[in-house]
Amino acid sequence: FLEEDFYDAVVSSGVLSGREADLAKKIRDNESEHVQALSAAAKSLGKPAKRPATKFDSVLSGGRDRVIAVAADLEGTGAGAYLAQAAQITSAEILASALAIHTVEARHASILNLLAGRSPVPDGAFATPIERAEVQRRVARFLA
Repeated sequence: FLEEDFYDAVVSSGVLSGREADLAKKIRDNESEHVQALSAAAKSLGKPAKRPATKFDSVLSGGRDRVIAVAADLEGTGAGAYLAQAAQITSAEILASALAIHTVEARHASILNLLAGRSPVPDGAFATPIERAEVQRRVARFLA
């Protein structure tokens, strides 16, 4: 939910323009599909997910550079979070979906890192999982 809300806010704000605005819309659409797929999976497991209240004003007011940097960080965090949970997933179908989403998150992070002036190539040959407590620490500032 967090990333979908973030890109909704970015697109609505008009802080990005041209190709970057188009990219934000495409990523938002991907994130919406992720939310739909994961919400359906959670519901099928009897654990429907609740959308948290989010806030991104401090990011949006920072302008283009801040938005791109935070977007890259969120995508990298998302990719790492999916990887960290992979071993906990017992359903082959849900694992396949999670890994498919993980790769898309990593591709989002790569292009956004490039736009942020960072290396689009990971620091090593293997992705680093990001455990739940660290993910929660990283995103806490965006929860209302």
